[in-house]
Amino acid sequence: MRLQCAGMTTRGSKADASAKGESREMVERSPLEREVLRRLCARETTAAERADAAKRLAGYAWRSEDCGVVFEAMAKCPGFDAEGLRAELPALVTRKGFPEIEWAEYFAEEDPGAGREGSLRALIEQVLAGGRAGGR
Repeated sequence: MRLQCAGMTTRGSKADASAKGESREMVERSPLEREVLRRLCARETTAAERADAAKRLAGYAWRSEDCGVVFEAMAKCPGFDAEGLRAELPALVTRKGFPEIEWAEYFAEEDPGAGREGSLRALIEQVLAGGRAGGR
């Protein structure tokens, strides 16, 4: 079964995840993962911040296969500024077999009135707390 999840094509559903015995925490981690990746694609995020995030998330087991593929592609673009990253990611991810990703979700600019719900580093820590490879 395929469904749209926040503008991204993913496999399965929450019901499928529950049937497989995955915890509610695992199911609810996907929106956090997408937010981390959106912040990594943001114009205000520096190449150094992206490099730090890549190191910190290197052993992470991504809940969403799509998020994992986007992260892997992002890791192949060290030192890219936001514009270079935004230009290269869609092609890299399409070559990996994921042509249906809605890049507007990743490239959306933050609503200035919304305020940030924490730093990128804090979001990464929150994601890591729920799913280090081998640490579930």
